[in-house]
Amino acid sequence: MPIYGTIWIMAFAFLVRFMPYGMRFCYAGIVSVHPHLEECARTCGAGPLTMLWRIVLPLAMPAIAAVWIYVFLSSIRDLSLPVMLAGPNNRLIAVVILDLWERRQGSGGRRAQHPVGADATALGFAFMRLSSRYGAKAF
Repeated sequence: MPIYGTIWIMAFAFLVRFMPYGMRFCYAGIVSVHPHLEECARTCGAGPLTMLWRIVLPLAMPAIAAVWIYVFLSSIRDLSLPVMLAGPNNRLIAVVILDLWERRQGSGGRRAQHPVGADATALGFAFMRLSSRYGAKAF
């Protein structure tokens, strides 16, 4: 079964592209969970899955949320992967925005520096306001 031109190649490409960022940012959140908490859970009879679900995941959730926001904002601006891997039936939003931008350029529309830049900036500000509402601090 060919994978080129399907959504699975896009998912795999984005996973490979942004996994180092996710691993690097999540590392600090996971390391901040002290091993004594895990030992205490094991002493109280919790299994590995319960320990992960009830202790590690809630404490690492701010780092995981920050990674999701960063990867989302970075991937929405990434045009090279979707343009190379898009097929006729799986066009991501970056490809659609690029097509609309090119059509507007050809019809004498105003020229923009980057077709996705303003949208990504607006989403970034929205995520910053939302995270500050819940007590997260910016860098």
